[in-house]
Amino acid sequence: MTDSHEFSYYSNAEERGTPPVVSFVELKALAEKLLPHDSSLHMLIMSEPNALPREIALAKVIMFSRLLHKEIST
Repeated sequence: MTDSHEFSYYSNAEERGTPPVVSFVELKALAEKLLPHDSSLHMLIMSEPNALPREIALAKVIMFSRLLHKEIST
């Protein structure tokens, strides 16, 4: 279901009665590989937990994309 550039989504969480969770493990691997280690975005992504509830993860991904755009533009 996921390729190397997508977040892992654990859909069976709803069946267990827990909120759906998004894994940031693949995003962290991309940040480690592609972003400079002194990048604010790199440091922010690496400080995140490996998994977050879907709603929180979505908000963070939006923020990450804005920061990435800012870092690329400068």
